[in-house]
Amino acid sequence: MRVAAFFDYLTCERRFSEHSIAAYRNDLSRYFDYLEQAYELDDPSRADTAMLRSWMVHLLQQGYAARSVQRKLTVVKSYYRFLCRQGVLQRNPAAALHAPRARKRVPQVLRPDQLERLFEDLPFGDDFSGWRDRALLELLYGAGLRRAEVIGLRVSDVDFNGQLLSVRGKGDKVRLLPLLPRLIRLLERYMDVRHTTFGATTETLLLTDKGQPMYPMFVHRKVKHYLDLVAQGGKHSPHVLRHTFATHLSEQGADINAVKELLGHASLAATQHYLHPGLAHLRETYDRAHPRAERPSQDPPPTDA
Repeated sequence: MRVAAFFDYLTCERRFSEHSIAAYRNDLSRYFDYLEQAYELDDPSRADTAMLRSWMVHLLQQGYAARSVQRKLTVVKSYYRFLCRQGVLQRNPAAALHAPRARKRVPQVLRPDQLERLFEDLPFGDDFSGWRDRALLELLYGAGLRRAEVIGLRVSDVDFNGQLLSVRGKGDKVRLLPLLPRLIRLLERYMDVRHTTFGATTETLLLTDKGQPMYPMFVHRKVKHYLDLVAQGGKHSPHVLRHTFATHLSEQGADINAVKELLGHASLAATQHYLHPGLAHLRETYDRAHPRAERPSQDPPPTDA
């Protein structure tokens, strides 16, 4: 079945993250289980298009959302493409399949007043955890980082003098991001408190309360806790801050190509998904730019004779 070789390929050649590898492994394992239970087929390379189509129907009947089915089909297609390149298969049985269209979700974005409450009004505390939490939230929003990127930051990635941050993103691609002076000052204070609390124990930048490297669920819980305090409703994940970062840059007139580079995207299509201009901003732009928009007269109003 070449499963081990497939994951070696994803790890070494495609440079997938551990999180992506785990998701691929889980989706592929469940697909294999379906073939064995539904068709008594223990060799996935013998599956045909009809079997794959019935698997997709099965997923929908089980209540999986269209977006989830899309993701799972992408995994299976990638596996069969690998088998074709390896010469195990002559054709990809999943090539002609199309997942159901997912309803386009508008990403949640924090309003400026909510951000002000988050960064200016909430009491974080003057201990290690308080400064760590501040740094975590400011990096996710102020630099638009992914959760895995903020977890992977090292002390040496921060250039305090140059006010720059070196970030290792998807595919091990490194990008250099500018940091605002206020974020540099915050990180300097965090490092002072961190050294007092734990000493120079590790190169990892952000640590848990026990001095260990952060992990995905830790970051998720921390972000959700604080966002729940300033915004009602919605799924308050670390990605909300990344969406907000991209949207606010766009609303302030940033070029989309610049936003793309800051986010570390390979294509503009990925960046466009993140942009979420508010209706008020769209109305203002429309009224200002449309040639037939009605604008206030520059002449003084008439007075009664």
